[in-house]
Amino acid sequence: MSKQQTYPIPEINGTEDLDQLLQRCYTLEYYMATEEIYDDFFQKMYAIIKGCIEKKECREYPVTFKFYSSDTETFTIQLRHFIVNLILWEPFVKVNTIKFLDAKYVMDGTKIIIDPEYDLDFWINTRIIMVLRNYNVKEITINKSVSKVCNRLRNISLDFSLIMNLNFSYFTFIEMYKKYPRIKEIMECKFDESMQPRDIELTIDKNLEEELEIYRNDPGNPIGVILNSHTGIKHKQLAEFTISQGLKPSIDGVIMPVPIENSTLIRGLDRPSYLYIDAAAARKSLILNKTVMGTAGNEHHCFLTSLIAGKSCKVSFTKLM
Repeated sequence: MSKQQTYPIPEINGTEDLDQLLQRCYTLEYYMATEEIYDDFFQKMYAIIKGCIEKKECREYPVTFKFYSSDTETFTIQLRHFIVNLILWEPFVKVNTIKFLDAKYVMDGTKIIIDPEYDLDFWINTRIIMVLRNYNVKEITINKSVSKVCNRLRNISLDFSLIMNLNFSYFTFIEMYKKYPRIKEIMECKFDESMQPRDIELTIDKNLEEELEIYRNDPGNPIGVILNSHTGIKHKQLAEFTISQGLKPSIDGVIMPVPIENSTLIRGLDRPSYLYIDAAAARKSLILNKTVMGTAGNEHHCFLTSLIAGKSCKVSFTKLM
């Protein structure tokens, strides 16, 4: 296998510079001739988007392309969406002698969140895995191709978060605490002793919804940007960190009647009763990880081994039910 070509990140000050780097219309058939050619093309385009991702007019710059030289239909999408599509199209290099790519294989990045048809999991299953199977591509090859797709999609977050300043620390929460009186109220919420467990859960949920809305609408807030992407932050963990750790289950699965009123960020486990409740809940998690998750993890590893390495493996799915 040839060594992967890496391209320096170009200095792009505006759309004029970008226009000099991009072609008027890309014909993907030429780049899909071999895996090496396609990967080289992807790396070149990836370097370009790295050089201008922080400029809205550049990352949304229109890119025109067509799939085959004989096609009369062309497509125009934003540069950032073109990069995502390049990732999703890469497995089709395996079947580059078959001309089947058309409009339904163009991922519209503006619809990922609002349209189930454009959900990435659904897209990968229906537009990649099923298609490759229909063209009799080996399962091992499909697995490797999908793994590469998922890895490159994951790397988008890693590669661009620092460039776009999408990182945060506890100082981010302190700033919001000082900036918004309602955030301060939410982070310092108290539960009346007469409140039932259900009422406590509803109060935390209500406060969380308000908190999420404020973060989403705070201009330039990195947490808000991540929340608006609908990925990267688990709401329940955010509530425990900023609002209240809430109610915890005992080792036998019964919800303990005394909530941990404090959040992780404010006061934390500042009394013996909270330490006891948290330790009891942690014991339950450790036992589940050892028994249920241990079995599931072993079965998952065994199943992947059989798919990727071609080794036989006896998987008992009844243990997971």
